Amino acid sequence: MADPDHAAAPYRVLLYYLYTPIADPEDYAERHLDLCRRLDLRGRILIAAEGINGTCSGTAEATGAYIEAMRADPATAAMEFKIDTADGHTFKKLFVRHRPELVTLGLEDDIDPNRLTGSRLSPKEFREALAAAAGDPGTVVLDGRNEYESRIGRFEGAICPDIENFRDFPGWLAAHRQALEGKRILTYCTGGIRCEKLSGLLLREGFENVFQLHGGIVTYGKDPEVRGEGFEGQCYVFDERIAVEVNAADPSIVSHCIRCGEASARYVNCEVDPCHERIILCESCEQVTGRCCLACAPLLKRNPFRFVDRLGSEAASTRRSMAPRGQIVEEETAFSLEPVDLLLIVIGSDTIQRYTFYSSVLEAQSQSTIANMGSANLAHLTRFLKNPRSATVKPLREILICPQIAS
Repeated sequence: MADPDHAAAPYRVLLYYLYTPIADPEDYAERHLDLCRRLDLRGRILIAAEGINGTCSGTAEATGAYIEAMRADPATAAMEFKIDTADGHTFKKLFVRHRPELVTLGLEDDIDPNRLTGSRLSPKEFREALAAAAGDPGTVVLDGRNEYESRIGRFEGAICPDIENFRDFPGWLAAHRQALEGKRILTYCTGGIRCEKLSGLLLREGFENVFQLHGGIVTYGKDPEVRGEGFEGQCYVFDERIAVEVNAADPSIVSHCIRCGEASARYVNCEVDPCHERIILCESCEQVTGRCCLACAPLLKRNPFRFVDRLGSEAASTRRSMAPRGQIVEEETAFSLEPVDLLLIVIGSDTIQRYTFYSSVLEAQSQSTIANMGSANLAHLTRFLKNPRSATVKPLREILICPQIAS
């Protein structure tokens, strides 16, 4: 995420926000939509009485004209723009919408960052604070984003809340207050807008030493001196790029393909209706399995796997008679790769999950554990075949039979 040569780039991607009073946000949104259409911009821009939050793409000339227009308006003259280069549009469409909040915390008494927010740290100051936090139990680094964002990248040692939406933060904070009490709290997010309110919420809740990374991860990665130092993995962005590099000094990938386990930050959505779960899936595995999550694999018509029955007739008979509530994966929809592992396909009335036996230790690749397996209607355990690309899997010779578990 080094500072690009803006003048030479055919297209640019803008990321920006500003908390500033807008008297008639609905009218402003209509006029703003007209401006963006005239400039042939694409992206997602939110307008609220509290300000503007946007990210859009366009030609270098068009984005330059947009920046000039924003700076010519007294209401948005103080806007700071984070700029990336691109070969073309990074959005398919243009959306300019009026919203009650720019980022939704869902509080009855909302936070006004112009009155209450954490102390802002420059990238250099934040890097120094990170270095001090590494040996200081009195300091915590708090990721202000959703779990699926931190899954592919975060600052080293950060607390990454397991939340699906920003509005879940007040509840998370109430449940984890004790872990933050009396600590110096360093917050960060993608571009800075969420931490404006999150740090304000922390201050309102009685935490005193609250700081935020000004400009977010994006600005941190662009700083010519800091160069993203201390950030692990990639930064999730809300356009077709999905993930961008941050740490120019030591780039890395910390997330893994859900199938082969190889390092990957490639997010896709499961193509099975109505699932569409966001998953990390490498291109090689998608070519073999299709674009689907582990739970939906048996449902995908293009599933290429074939079953190889090595149990013998007696065991096969036992397999067919087990778990009357369940349904065995049919031979034509199971696995055809080399036999390197034992897999369990669980088909229940509500869920379908896939578990793998690694050296006789059960791991739930769908982020479940053996402790909660009883919550689903278990079907059958049998010998299946797994992708041999996973070097950590050791061949198993024994046959494991799963007892029926009452639902």
